[in-house]
Formats: sequence, C-alpha cells, structure tokens
Amino acid sequence: MVRYLIDKRFHIILVFSFCLCITVPSVFAQSPTDLLASISVNEREWVNSSCLMSFGPSLYASCVRREVTAIRGF
Repeated sequence: MVRYLIDKRFHIILVFSFCLCITVPSVFAQSPTDLLASISVNEREWVNSSCLMSFGPSLYASCVRREVTAIRGF
C-alpha cells in the first residue's frame, strides 16, 4: 500500500511538472531583441527607459522579460 502511494505521488508530480512546462509562457524562450520587436513602439520606449543595457546581459534580459510579461498581462 505504501509503495502504491509513493508511486501515485510520483506520477502526480510528474504530470504536474509536464503540464507546467507546457503552460509556461514562451516569453522565456525569446531573446530580449525578439521580445522588444513584439511590442508597440510606445511600449518599447517604456521598456527601454526601465531596462538599461548597462545592467549587463543577464539583468537586462531578465528586466526585459519581466516588463514584456507585465505588458502582455501574463
């Protein structure tokens, strides 16, 4: 019985993880350049004023993803 419960729990976690991977917005798979190209000029100007390239590549990319996600309402 205990083994069945452990296997059942593992199965539920596996299915949940798979569903989570499918439903995560594709915003995380895109480069900052692609993300900026996908929004309007006014929105792009706002993101560029919020996210400075002087942050460095990683922080800049994270900032752009966060701002574009907020704009899109995800």
